[in-house]
Amino acid sequence: MLGIERRVCPLRGSTVILDSSRAQPPLPWPKTTIQAPRPPLQSIYEGEGIRVVANPRPLLRIEAPESAAGLGANEVILHASATLESVLLAARTRALDLAGDPRLQNTLWVWERGHGRLEAAHSQLFTSPEPWPGRAWDWDALPGEIDRAISQGRVIDGVVLPWAPQVPFEAWVLGQDLVALAHLTQAWIERLDRALGVPLTLSWQPLASVGLLSIQPRTRPASGLCLAGGVAHHGVPSEVAVELLLQAERQPEPELP
Repeated sequence: MLGIERRVCPLRGSTVILDSSRAQPPLPWPKTTIQAPRPPLQSIYEGEGIRVVANPRPLLRIEAPESAAGLGANEVILHASATLESVLLAARTRALDLAGDPRLQNTLWVWERGHGRLEAAHSQLFTSPEPWPGRAWDWDALPGEIDRAISQGRVIDGVVLPWAPQVPFEAWVLGQDLVALAHLTQAWIERLDRALGVPLTLSWQPLASVGLLSIQPRTRPASGLCLAGGVAHHGVPSEVAVELLLQAERQPEPELP
């Protein structure tokens, strides 16, 4: 791709402006961590290496009035020593339990991996009466997008790089079940760690009819246009991202002295 191109995602309707002159290497991110506060919180769910607790400072609250924007639930999944499969299972289990409340039918799982904000590995669940902005995807368009991605070479080891990536190297992991989804996601995380070494934001809708997990590397801070106008822009289209990731995999291992 040369020059400037505007692309619209067929699934989510989002827009990205791609400008090859803006392609930049990832920014280094600090590796320091912040000591997490440890209030005495009661476990909502426990599994192998996992504990789910209510967020002590929630963005959404079940006790909020029906008409309030803050109605919902916000839980934290602590998973320092758990497998990704166990984490996704905990997220789905809690989403199903919360969905017993007819007001709470839209759950979003988010993991800000490697952002250095807390000592313990953790992710969060957000449940709301309304679909999440940007997450009301047209699942009927997915088969066509997958076919186009395959024909255009935008698929690596079963992971799709979307036509209109909101950030450089964005990827969609598709799995028929939690085991497959977790396995493919973990393999892709390891690939990105080798190639980029930047923080990642993972998101997934546990109750969606399609098992699609989004991975967005944080190579650069969000721009003003993205934050104010809702339009992403960067310089790494998906076909270039494929080439760069495959090239990184082909780099020879350094020889030991």
